[in-house]
Amino acid sequence: MAGWNEKYSGIIAGTIAAGMLLSLTGCGGTTPSAQAPGPDSRQTAQVMSLDEALAEVDALSTPQGVDPQRFQLLQDELARVLREQGSQRFVSEAPQSQGSAVNDLMITHNADGSADLAWTYRNQGDGDLNSEVNIADLTPIGIHLGKGGASPDWNRARNTDNDGNNEVNISDITPIGSNFLRKVQGYWIQRAVNVDSAWNLVSQVEFSTSVINSSTSARDFAFHINVPADGQFYRVAPYDGGSIGIPSNAVQAQSLSLPGRPNNPVATQGSLLAQVDLSWDPVADVEYYEIQRRTGTLGSFEPLAETTDNGTSYSDTGVVTGQHYFYIVRGWQGDKKTDYSIQFEGWPLDLPTVPQNLAASDGTSPDHVSVSWEASSGADEYVLYHSLEQEGTYTELLHTTELSYDHNASQPDVLNWYYVTAVNAAGETSPSVKDSGYLDGALPHILSVAPLGSFTGDTIEMNAVVQGATPLSWSWDFGDAATPSTSTDENPTITLGDPGDYNCSLTVEGNFANQEFMFQMTVTDDEWVHSFGTAAADEAFDIGVDDAQNVYVIGRAGNIVVAKFNPSGVLQWARQVETTRDTQWASGSVSAGGDVFLAMARDDTDDTSGKGVLNVKLDTDGNVVFKKVYSLGETLILSRFPRTAIDDNGKLFVSYTSYSLVSLEGSLVAYRLSPTGTLEWNGLYDTPSDYAHDKSLADGIAVDSAGNLYIGADEANVTKLDSSGNVLWCKGWGDVAGTPHEHAYTMGVDSNDFVYMAGGANNLGSYQPFLVKLDQSGNISWQKAFANGAGLTSSQIVRMTVDPAGNVYALNPQREDAGEPSRFYMLDAGGSLLGSWEYTSTGNSKIFSVHYAGGKVQFCGVAPDPNGAWSTAADSLADFSLAIEDRTSTRGPSTATFDDDINTTVSEYTASLDAGEGSVDVLLMNLRTDNLLP
Repeated sequence: MAGWNEKYSGIIAGTIAAGMLLSLTGCGGTTPSAQAPGPDSRQTAQVMSLDEALAEVDALSTPQGVDPQRFQLLQDELARVLREQGSQRFVSEAPQSQGSAVNDLMITHNADGSADLAWTYRNQGDGDLNSEVNIADLTPIGIHLGKGGASPDWNRARNTDNDGNNEVNISDITPIGSNFLRKVQGYWIQRAVNVDSAWNLVSQVEFSTSVINSSTSARDFAFHINVPADGQFYRVAPYDGGSIGIPSNAVQAQSLSLPGRPNNPVATQGSLLAQVDLSWDPVADVEYYEIQRRTGTLGSFEPLAETTDNGTSYSDTGVVTGQHYFYIVRGWQGDKKTDYSIQFEGWPLDLPTVPQNLAASDGTSPDHVSVSWEASSGADEYVLYHSLEQEGTYTELLHTTELSYDHNASQPDVLNWYYVTAVNAAGETSPSVKDSGYLDGALPHILSVAPLGSFTGDTIEMNAVVQGATPLSWSWDFGDAATPSTSTDENPTITLGDPGDYNCSLTVEGNFANQEFMFQMTVTDDEWVHSFGTAAADEAFDIGVDDAQNVYVIGRAGNIVVAKFNPSGVLQWARQVETTRDTQWASGSVSAGGDVFLAMARDDTDDTSGKGVLNVKLDTDGNVVFKKVYSLGETLILSRFPRTAIDDNGKLFVSYTSYSLVSLEGSLVAYRLSPTGTLEWNGLYDTPSDYAHDKSLADGIAVDSAGNLYIGADEANVTKLDSSGNVLWCKGWGDVAGTPHEHAYTMGVDSNDFVYMAGGANNLGSYQPFLVKLDQSGNISWQKAFANGAGLTSSQIVRMTVDPAGNVYALNPQREDAGEPSRFYMLDAGGSLLGSWEYTSTGNSKIFSVHYAGGKVQFCGVAPDPNGAWSTAADSLADFSLAIEDRTSTRGPSTATFDDDINTTVSEYTASLDAGEGSVDVLLMNLRTDNLLP
């Protein structure tokens, strides 16, 4: 039997790429012995600073399906390793570590006298096999983290096993940092007479010619030699530009006298305990076989055994659990030998993979902690361990084949720590990661924080809903969202800052750990101004607010338009009412729930068609609830100045003036509708014929908590109707005789059902704004008037709103005096003046309607642009001394019709906000009263 000194070590026959890559055409043809590649092989070296590398590490995205926290740990480890290199600048070059040297170069002799070299790509740290070690090689580690030799896809995962320990773990990151920017542009083929003589550069193999082996998931190279130099040695060395790395093992080209090779070699893979069985096909005339073995991917092939005869099997018992081995076999006949077989892999029964993603429940049960983990490859069962300290002594809880366990923990005020191992016949794995869990009540657990936002300048109290143990301390962090920005109070009171979205946190301290709750605080601005309209002159009629502080404006922009804005001034929807009834006047009211009720009518003595009042109701989303027309049935009757109100039950009230073109007289008309649009009662209310106007004009309207209706009319006449429309009383404050007259243009009711009327009184020679407060029986509580400026002709309060406390918000647009700014007055429930303001803007800007809600006052009017301003005005308040008197008002029968209107459509309206569409646009405002008060 030939001795071992005749045999050389270290060859492997990996899969050879199809086709010839490069050829050597003669046995004597060599390049000079200089080691540097020629100029055609050079390239510009890549250079990267440490800061650039760290920035790339930080920017690397988490691979799909990988836990972000686990991947962040890998990123942090790579950053640490790069910093520890002690270099501020990295330059690409060929790999210089022994772990990157090819260790499986093999030569195969062909029947035609040629030979093929084959080897496997190695560049320690290049897990994605793209020729370079770089930041991206962290990604496959994250994908395969925790996999070991027993994993089904170990062939693919092993490319990231940079330290060759048969497990993908955090230690595989160090070779990435140590070999950072090492690159294999290709391999030099080197040849020498013997292994100790000078090596000559023969040819090159480019990286692009390699292929990924579908069976092994490795990258394979091959090189064809037409006429090998008999007896001489070959090896390969990686290069990158002018840099050459550590060369491979050497193989010798020899004229073979024993053709063939052992084919179909196989080894058992994880099926036998402490043993690997090998077998192969026989080769003719072979007397015995030589077997070589390599331990792991980083080792070198070493002689293992020789068979005693030409038997084609062998049992390797010198193996270690958890290690993988690679084998090659060749046959001998005297001094003649075959080529080696291709390499084949085998291993004894592996330990299972370490269980991943152990998780213990936090406060989900008062009597047990639920522990779960993922299945391990090769596991027969699992062993769960428990401790009351993270680094304490762990005791075995149980052996199980399940993937979860409910541990009946007996101590509710401590953390319970766990880890799990996997077991099979080969033994028990190392522990999984540890995780802690606790019983319900062991720690404070924050469920929610409120409020999560409000308006800038608001003072709010923060509250947290916490279950479990009572917190030992509180720590709020509001950042720039509020003042103070931090607090240790349980329920801190804060003042909100500038509008924006802010990331905030609450941390509570428990007995053994803190709990942090992240939340976002949204601060918005509830003071805003908008305008919209058309190129024509637009109109504003009414403004209202629902209980959610949404603002609704009713105006005309071509057609009648309703627009809804949220409390921050963002448009929610806008609708236009298109009707064949050429409406001139419109009025509207908004319910607490956000329903909008409109009443529209025509006042045109030249147009006798389409008389009556059109009633339209929209819900809070802008959907039509009903469209109906109320008409007295005569085309020669005009319907003037419709006014609306909504009571607490959602019932709808309308009053207007019915004016006959025949008799030239008018009557008050009032009716009530159900929330769904059913006519519940209606009537005509005639007043004495000796009124100065002789038309019984309907001006203001209000409804109290009992559903009683108050209608204000000319000569400051107030009629109170009960919930069925019957007259309860009629009171007069104005003079019914002579030229002087008064109009109660607007009515209001407070939470105590005190009645307020306001308008214009011609008592001092020109119209003078007045306010009168009446009790439920119509008796005067107080009466006030504002003095007019010189030359004013139309000073009058046309809209008024009253808050529950009886504070009055009154508007005097001075509408006929183009050069005079609109006035706004605020009075308390006792009639004292709280403030007076005027609105100035470019052009003839006028404010026509006012509403108060939630500490803010809302205005609508018209203006050429929305850039006006309110300023304090010098107005004096005087007492009136007119007497209240009883008057007569009767309810007459009505022959009205009330029908659906199929000719009216309600459609979307695109409101172009703040664009300045025309000379007069609809203007609306939402302002804090605190900012108006002096």
